[in-house]
Amino acid sequence: MSKEIIQPRTRGFISLSSHPDGLKFLVKKQIDKVNKTEITNIKNVLVVGSSMGYGLASTIYSLYGLGANTLGVCYERPPLKAKTGSAGWYNSGELIKYAESAGLNLNVVNGDAFNDNTKKSVIELLENTYGQIDLLIYSLASPRRIDSNGITWNSTLKPIGSDVSLKNINLQSNTFETSSISKATEEEINATTKVMGGEDWDDWVTELSAHNLISENFKTVAFSYVGPKVTEQIYRTGTIGIAKKHLESTVKLINNKLNNSSTNSRALISVNKAIVTQASSAIPGVPLYMSMLFKLMKQNNTNELAIDQIIRLFENKLLDTNAPIVDNNGFIRLDDYELENTLQDTILKQWDIMSADNFLDLIDFDQYKIDFHQIFGFNVNEIDYKQLVETDPEYSINTL
Repeated sequence: MSKEIIQPRTRGFISLSSHPDGLKFLVKKQIDKVNKTEITNIKNVLVVGSSMGYGLASTIYSLYGLGANTLGVCYERPPLKAKTGSAGWYNSGELIKYAESAGLNLNVVNGDAFNDNTKKSVIELLENTYGQIDLLIYSLASPRRIDSNGITWNSTLKPIGSDVSLKNINLQSNTFETSSISKATEEEINATTKVMGGEDWDDWVTELSAHNLISENFKTVAFSYVGPKVTEQIYRTGTIGIAKKHLESTVKLINNKLNNSSTNSRALISVNKAIVTQASSAIPGVPLYMSMLFKLMKQNNTNELAIDQIIRLFENKLLDTNAPIVDNNGFIRLDDYELENTLQDTILKQWDIMSADNFLDLIDFDQYKIDFHQIFGFNVNEIDYKQLVETDPEYSINTL
């Protein structure tokens, strides 16, 4: 056990420290937004990628909205000597404590979700403690994957077909710039799809099915993103977008398997809105776009955090039913407020005239920086960052 004064240390979009008390407060803030629902057909939930962003929000809602027995899988760094643990480590540990105090059942397995041994450990825990799963949330985001053959695949953030130049904010110097990004090779496209596509999602469903751990009314949801015209060259038509399209196409593959065993089971894609994450902050042009987007959405009173989106997923899009609300492609759309036509028209016009001289007038960069630092527990008004804080609390996390 060790107490320290922890200050933010960042290098570009990478945080080298995280604040346990700040993260604890923010986890509780999400919990306080959730009301218990009358949904009774979701009793056991598995969340793969449970410690940050939409995965964390899904874990919170599963516990406090559904009252479900919940198992989270994440891959986080515990504290080590002079280093704090990762933000997801503290999010998971504090949520376990909150759930226990509320009489709710949460277990967290800390291990590489791509790894066969992690899947085996999760399967054993489900067989011994939970039984069949009613809902699998797949919210995995990782820069690399080591597959079952021991091959390492690394994802890239690159355009396809030609090099591009994109307006951007340099998060290290907080300045406007034009980023030049070279086009991806075929190898980089394939590797990104291996990491960020739907192969591992399908592997999880296959493992659950093979061990008779899928309930009669089983649902599984993976999160995707489409995004706007202004970032499509680096996102939707780039390497990450191709991987997301692979994830989306995996729905048909999974549903074919599920239909062989249960007519009531279903795989779905939820296309969500942009939120500030460490991963999204690494994508050229995206921090600039989101700083503009959030300013306009706040003016429209339509901006949502991750927990707001997940609440809407269950309560407005009827995820718990056999007839969730989907578009013509069969996707649940939680990005509807973001992609609203008038708002996106405004963004296109402002993007065209944006320059180093006027960009701060067109965006809410201060809010973006607050959102970014809060990922790691900083910039929370209710926390005194001059006080000593325990960096290595005792958590009941199952580390592999």
